[in-house]
Parts: sequence; C-alpha cells; structure tokens
Amino acid sequence: MIHTSEERKRIEKKFSKLLTLAKRSQSKENQNIIKKAFKIADEAHKTMRRKSGEPYIFHPIEVAEIIADEIGLGTTSIVCSLLHDVVEDTDYTIEDMENIFNKKVARIIDGLTKIENKIDDTDKNKIISKANTLRKVLMTITEDIRVIFIKLADRLHNMRTLDSMKQMKQIRTSNETLYIYAPLAHRLGLYNIKTELEDLCLKYMRPEIYKKISEKIKDNVEKRSFFIKNFSLPISEELKKRNIKHIVDGRPKSIYSIWTKMQKKKIQIGEVFDILAIRIVFQPKNENIDLQKEECWKIYAIITNKYKPHPDRLRDWISTPKANGYKALHTTIMGPKGKWIEIQIRTEKMNEMAEIGYASHLKYKGYKETEKKLNKWLQQVRMSLENSSTDPLTFLDNFKLNLFASEILVFTPKGEIKTFPKGSTVLDFAFEIHTEIANKSVAAKINKNLVPLNTVLKSGDQIEMITSNKQEPQRNWLSFVKTSKALTSLKSVFKNERKRHIFAGRKLLEERIINELNLKLTTDVFKKILNLYSLKLKDDIYYAIGNGDIDLFDLTENSMRESYTNDKLEDILLVDNLENSSYILAECCKPKLGNNNIISYRGKEKNIIIHKRNCKKVLEDIEKYGENIILNVRWSKKKIHNFLTHIKLEGLDRLGIVNDLTTIISKELGVNMKSIVFRSDNGVFQGEIGLFVKSLKDLENLMQSLEKLDNIKKIIQIYNV
Repeated sequence: MIHTSEERKRIEKKFSKLLTLAKRSQSKENQNIIKKAFKIADEAHKTMRRKSGEPYIFHPIEVAEIIADEIGLGTTSIVCSLLHDVVEDTDYTIEDMENIFNKKVARIIDGLTKIENKIDDTDKNKIISKANTLRKVLMTITEDIRVIFIKLADRLHNMRTLDSMKQMKQIRTSNETLYIYAPLAHRLGLYNIKTELEDLCLKYMRPEIYKKISEKIKDNVEKRSFFIKNFSLPISEELKKRNIKHIVDGRPKSIYSIWTKMQKKKIQIGEVFDILAIRIVFQPKNENIDLQKEECWKIYAIITNKYKPHPDRLRDWISTPKANGYKALHTTIMGPKGKWIEIQIRTEKMNEMAEIGYASHLKYKGYKETEKKLNKWLQQVRMSLENSSTDPLTFLDNFKLNLFASEILVFTPKGEIKTFPKGSTVLDFAFEIHTEIANKSVAAKINKNLVPLNTVLKSGDQIEMITSNKQEPQRNWLSFVKTSKALTSLKSVFKNERKRHIFAGRKLLEERIINELNLKLTTDVFKKILNLYSLKLKDDIYYAIGNGDIDLFDLTENSMRESYTNDKLEDILLVDNLENSSYILAECCKPKLGNNNIISYRGKEKNIIIHKRNCKKVLEDIEKYGENIILNVRWSKKKIHNFLTHIKLEGLDRLGIVNDLTTIISKELGVNMKSIVFRSDNGVFQGEIGLFVKSLKDLENLMQSLEKLDNIKKIIQIYNV
C-alpha cells in the first residue's frame, strides 16, 4: 500500500525533525548525505507497513533520531540507521551500499543484517538464528562499535512500539531484551537506554506491577519537586558562594530498579528508602582529572556539612571507575523529615559519560582513559568470539555471563586494580593476569592467607598466585570459573588436547591392527573394537587410546575374530551359569572390571581366576594343562565381591585433610582401605590410597564424593580393579 497524502506529510515532518536534531551533521555536505540515505530507504520501504499499520519508514527515521539526539552520534551512524533494514528486507545488497556510499557504511549495515534461518521456524531454531545474528553484530563491533549503538537504538524503538504485537510476542521480545540488550546497554554505559529498556520489559512482562509502581511515582511528582527544591537550596547557596557553576537534578529511580530492590529485599514500595536520586552536575575549574576529583570531594564536604551521611553508603567511582567507564562520587544522606537520599556528584563530562557511556568517546577525541577501557572491552569481546564454541546457544550463555554480573574490585600483589564480575574466583584472576600463570596455578594467597583456586573473590582482596611447573589445566576448573576469558581459554585447551589424543590414538590403533596383527581396519573390525570397549564412536576409541585409557595389547587376533554383543557390560561375573562361584582378578595382568576382553580358569583352590586374553601366564597354563581348563566368562548385572584398586589424589594441604578423606571413605561410604600414603610440599599434597571396591560404579561414586572437598584438585585411578 502506497502512502496516503497525510502519511507523506507525517513522514516529511519526521525527517525534517531528524535533520534538525542531527547537531553534528549540520554542514551542507552531511545534510545531503543523510537526505540521500533517506531517499533510498523511503523508496525501498514504500510498500511496507509495520504491525501497527503505519508506514514502515517511520521505524528507520525513529532509530536515526535516537542515534542523533539521545546518543549523539554523527552522519555515518545516522545514514546506517536509516538504511539498517534495506538490505535485509528489500532487493538492495551490501555491494550496492558500498557503491552508493562507501565501505564503512556497507560494513556497518552488513553487521546489522540478520542471519537468515534456513532450517525451520521452530522456537529453538529462532533462538539459534538470533544467537548467530548477535555473534555477527559483536564480530562487527570489534571493527566499528557504532554497529551495537544502532542495534540498541533499533531495539529501543521496537520496544517503544511493542503495543501493536500479540501478547506472546511482547513477552518473548521483552525476555530477549532483558536477557541480552539491556545488560549490553549497561556494559556500554548507555544508562538512559538501559533504564528505558528495563522499564518497558517490566511493562509487558509484569503489567500490574509496572502500573502500580509508575502510578506511585506519578502521584508524588509535586511533592518530589517541592522536596528537591527545599533540600537543594542550602547546598546551591554554598556552591554559589564558591563560584561553582552547577545544576541540581532530582529524579526517581527507574521502575525496574525499584521492583528488583523490592524483590531482593522482600519489601514494599514505601520501604525503598532511596527511591529518589539527586545529581549535582558541576562545571569544573580545572582540566586535570586529579584536580577535578578534589573538586568533587569539596562538594561532598559541603553536602555532609549540611546533612548527615550514611556511614556505609559512600562509593568512590572516580578513583576506580566502573567497567563501562562510569565516574561519580555517590553518598546517601539523611534529608529533611528523616528520609534517606542518594546524592551523585559529577562533572559535566562525567555526567555525559553516565548518560551515553562509550558513545561520548566518539564525540570527544583524546578521551584517553575512556578509550583505554573501551579498547580493553573490545579486546575481550574479540577473544571471546575467536575462542567461543561453535554452538550458538553455548556462545550466548557464555557471553551473557559478563553482561549480567555486578562488579568487584581486587588488587594484584603490586597494588594494581582489576575489575571482575561478582562471583569470580581466584582462577579467574589468574587468567586475567596471564593464561600461562592460570594453567600452572595450584593455589593462591588472598590477603596473605592460603586458599584453593575455587575461592570466590571479594572487593578489596589482594591476590597472589602460587604455581607449579607440574600443574596442568584440570577439567573440573570449568565448573567454577566465572569470566568468559577463563571459560574460553580452558575450553580451547581441552579441545586441542582432545584433538591431539585422537590423532595419536588413530596412529597407534592403525599400527596395532595393520602392522602388528596383519588385519585390515574394516568397518566390521571397527565394530568389534567398539563392542569390545563398550564405546559408540570412532573418535571415542581414538581418544581413549591416545589418552592411555585403553591398552592396545588387549587387541589380539582372537579378540578380532570373535563377535561381541552390544549389551551394556555390567559389574557381575557369570561363569558357565555358576553365578555364586568365588573368583579373583589376576595380579599378573590386572584385567579391567567390566571389560569382556578376558579369559578365566579354575585355580588350585577351585576359585575362578580372571586374566586378560593376551596374558602370558594364561598361555603358559594352556600349553601345560590343555584348552579344556578354559571357562567361558562375561560380566553380568549381579553384585561382585570386593577387589583391590588404587587412587591418586592431589590438592591443597591443610590441617585435617587426611581425616576428612578417611571419614568419607570409611564411615560415610563404608569402603575398606588397604593402604594410605600422603606427601606434602609447599602447601600442596599428593596421596595414594588402596581401596577394596565392589564395582566401577562404586569407585566412581567414591571419587565424586571426594572431589566435593574444597581442597581436592585431582583424583585419578592408577591401578585398574
């Protein structure tokens, strides 16, 4: 449907407003470029309408207006905002954009174009498609951060116009926004956009709560204005006496933040004491950041001379800015009529950084500190993308970890400040310092006290890592690291380790089967090998061989000629239907419990002795007594008698660790021990315990129970039962 004359007037009026708001694009050249982009977008979308029924072109104009007015970006960003859906929804291509404009515009628009879902339209594939699109956006922002600003402006306008969508679409879009886009806006320092996104999400996800809180805030508008005026008057008078140009601005906390505080503290809206925040934004007299910091503290002194501060609610975000670049001095004071009020003290530049975050970096060249933080974050994003899993859902989960988390500040041994997501561990700290330090870490000292690697950090901690050249990355580390840097580094190590074991295992297996047994590695032979070891995939066999879990001498000509069933091998022995017969596992070859590559015969005491098929002792006895002594054996589902095995443990030494281990083994699990040996060196212990167990499953359960002890870092079986 072509636009009506009334719609054309509205379109022209909206675009005219955009040109006025584009304060950084007022030159004739820049205005002509924006008009050129609008003309293309207007023509491309002329037959398209939104779900609300209004012309589609309204959307790119509104997105461009957010970019120009609310974020304050320039011509290129406005052009790309107007054209952000043209390639995705029309016949235009990225090449067209490059030919009409330039490579920079084409690259940004390409980053904003969704990855098409060519599989099917299920919910899971929609999520996969969106995850892939987000990954594409993030890959592009490492080259040009304007991509994510436009993506957030696009999402903000879609949220503002969500009323026209069905309820399920509203809830799904709000969930996605709250899950990814609001935290992303927060990470970039776009406070106003982050706040509005969160409030709009609450509006559609919890409409009754949203209405109740918003009405409560509206009811108090006049009272709040009167309160702010009376409260700020004595402060403003003091600031004027000192010739400090300033603005006092008071606004209520966001609806979403009030609701989350109510949920967290289980209180009603009337009990949220800091519902009102007052900002004092001043024009500094000095360009030097250290002198500006002094000015902030002088204003703090003026305020606290008038009003009593809360002793536990002082936050210095100037000395240690937040990860998104936010700087301010926060305090909470007791105001008139016994009300607590949060005060935020900022310079004009700090205030702009607080409102539009890293976007202010694009406006002020040479803002070195902000640029440094921005580049560090982009470097982390780039590393996360390069090392991330190919699974888009896993990537999405890993990426969101660092968006959601609150932050803590800790110190290196030299006093350097490091920022981490709340809940980060000692090992996360090690990976931030250097990957090689992390890979060799065995423990740490926090404030000079020895702690294990999974210890959670707290703000103010000073951490010193303890390393050992014998240490290697452990798979259980994945269960407690928090940061995406640590996760991606560990996954990369284990992925490469598995590849190496698979490659080595393939060569060893081919050498055994082809060169030593003179057999062809056919599909039938491989099936027999898989059945022999109860595995399903070739790579699993290769990995087990390369890792040393499978002994290739188990593979003999006889074992390759025999056929094996696919039945799951269990923990009990059936011998010629003599289910209750006693038996032992031979010490000479130590056959594996549950492995059917075994042979047996009766010993002098009439008990059944189990050997590996290629055991030399068996071959000697067959030659001596003949083949009639051999019994047919396999494992079944019944319980077996106890057999001896050994486990090796490593961890952090502490008083009582041996007692804790033996208590779990003997008292809690009822397992008998034959021997126990422990050695300690530099705060790290190694131990070996001989155990009598009934089955592999019982052994696995025992090892899992021991792994739950904080100081235990590694447990392996060193002798097969």
